[in-house]
Amino acid sequence: PEIQLAAQSDPPPFGATLNQTILVPFPLESCLSGAFRWPAYSQHLFYRLLFDAPFAAAGAAARTLLHFGAVDWNATVYVNGQLAAPSHIGGY
Repeated sequence: PEIQLAAQSDPPPFGATLNQTILVPFPLESCLSGAFRWPAYSQHLFYRLLFDAPFAAAGAAARTLLHFGAVDWNATVYVNGQLAAPSHIGGY
C-alpha cells in the first residue's frame, strides 16, 4: 500500500502516485512499517490500496464487503474516487 502525509485541508490525491509505501500490518510510527513517520496533529494520512474485485463473475447485483482493521481514530473511505461511507470516528 502507498501512503502520503498531507495538510488537513488537502483533498484526497485521486489518481496520483503517493510518495511512500508502508508494510502492513505495522503502524506508521513503527520501524517495521518501513515508513517510520510521526504525523503532526495538523496532518492527515492518505492510504491507498489497489485491488481487483470479482464483479464480473458475480453479475450486476454483486456487492463487495470491505473490512478495515485497526482504524483509530478517524477514517473516510473512497472507492474509485467516490465516497463509500460516512466517516468513522472513534476507536480503541
